[in-house]
Amino acid sequence: MVGRSLTRRGLPLPLCRTLLGARTAQRYLLFLFFFLIFSFSQALSQQRVDPDFRPAPNPEPAYASGKGPTVWFDEGHHNLVTVQGLFAPMAAVLRNDGYGVSAVGVEFTAASLRDKKILVIGEPVADPAKSGEREKPPSAFSKNEIDVVSQWVKDGGRLLLLVDHMPTSGSAAELASAFGISLFNGFVIDWDTWDTTFFSRKAGTLKPHAITGNADGYGLVSKAAAFFGSAFEAERAEPILTVGPGNELFFPDEPWRITETTRKRNAEGLLVGAVLKLGKGRLAVFSDASMFSAQFSKGGAKMGMNDPEAAGNQQLLINTVRWLDR
Repeated sequence: MVGRSLTRRGLPLPLCRTLLGARTAQRYLLFLFFFLIFSFSQALSQQRVDPDFRPAPNPEPAYASGKGPTVWFDEGHHNLVTVQGLFAPMAAVLRNDGYGVSAVGVEFTAASLRDKKILVIGEPVADPAKSGEREKPPSAFSKNEIDVVSQWVKDGGRLLLLVDHMPTSGSAAELASAFGISLFNGFVIDWDTWDTTFFSRKAGTLKPHAITGNADGYGLVSKAAAFFGSAFEAERAEPILTVGPGNELFFPDEPWRITETTRKRNAEGLLVGAVLKLGKGRLAVFSDASMFSAQFSKGGAKMGMNDPEAAGNQQLLINTVRWLDR
């Protein structure tokens, strides 16, 4: 989102370097970057759903309208995304594939999950007022809830865990760890471009899998895009999306307070999407929740399934839920 302002809506990087000189251009862009970061940090709560988003035509839905199982969205853990909010486009896509959609706003217990087959946990936080104030925010889930959800998946539940950059990747880290997944509480960024992260078969970052369209019942996904999310590691998981070269994982003390001296590591090869079978159940994890939304930043930049360059995200979402449903 910020990178798009610099490279597409601001002075183009090559032209800036030509007119100002490389060193002066770098200083100009650094100043512009910090100005935009400050504006962005003040406007996170003003991200808004694209009211004109409509699901793409779906000539072969998984079910007739409303006849599929209900996909339950967690709204009991201060989730930054909800069915009526930033995940409304996601809910619309699932309904268009024949699924029911509903929300669950209570603590996870064996009783509250007993009648549910597919659960979406999106961007949970423990305390919205404090979660962004530290590098390692507290868990959004109690130990008992983590044990309950873990057992529910092993017994046949289907979980779609969607986190994003700091702090939600940190708030969900303990839950993910119960499945052998290590979420990094940071930001995946290409420091040279600050642009959208793309995944493709040609680049080797969109992996062959039923979810990417290499099997009957799944539409082909040739390209996908993410928007400044985080990343993770999972030894036993099947990779779907991996970070390509040129990207770094930054660990700021506070969200978006990123400079050249911010602690970082090479992000190439880290996961952005992966799936895992556990016992009788299935789990899918993506570390950029915005890729399955359709929203505008305060500055008007499109993010998610409404971005023309993220045309494959909608089919990726459909395929993922169909895989979970099997």
